[in-house]
Amino acid sequence: MSHDVLTLKDYLSIVRFSRAYGYFYGVMVLLSLVVIFLSFRLRHPHPFWFIALEGILTMLFSTEIFLQIAVQKGMYFRSSMFNNVEFALCVASMVAYVEVLGKLNVQTYEWADVLIITLRYTARAGRVFFFMRQRARYNMSTFGLSLNGLQGIHPKRSSDCSDPGDAAGMELDMVGGMDNGQSQWASDTPEWRKPGGAFTSDMMALDIGSDTDG
Repeated sequence: MSHDVLTLKDYLSIVRFSRAYGYFYGVMVLLSLVVIFLSFRLRHPHPFWFIALEGILTMLFSTEIFLQIAVQKGMYFRSSMFNNVEFALCVASMVAYVEVLGKLNVQTYEWADVLIITLRYTARAGRVFFFMRQRARYNMSTFGLSLNGLQGIHPKRSSDCSDPGDAAGMELDMVGGMDNGQSQWASDTPEWRKPGGAFTSDMMALDIGSDTDG
């Protein structure tokens, strides 16, 4: 059946909402804060390990942005103003890192020096905001929502959309108590596997009891 087919977009969505990726967001928040703190404490020019750490953060930050664009395509820019801000911060991070590497000589032009420094610290602060926002999204998708009777949100398969072109913008599928609005994948998923479902001891006892009766 068509809804059993996982596309590349589906796999990317699954990776982005995995537990390991949630830990990744938390680590990136801490490292971004450490970079901001050390940038004021370390001597100039910065040591090699600091430049390498900044480069790794810039690369991961940019990769995450382009991963979202690959999944959502044009909907990434149309769905939220914050997405456009994050993309601008991504570009600012890459430009600012050029200055960190010393590849761009701006010592002669004071206004350019101030601009690059402003971009650098804005990008560093923006990375913290971005990874904290992504971590919050991960928590919401993993542990579910209790608002308006919704039990949680579930990664949605691209093949669940009637129009394949809409799949990029339909990254998450709401898992609620109502039958209408649920995808085939969501309705076929056992309750205990849904991101809002509770895998309690009562359910375990019920399953064991049913197996015994069989």
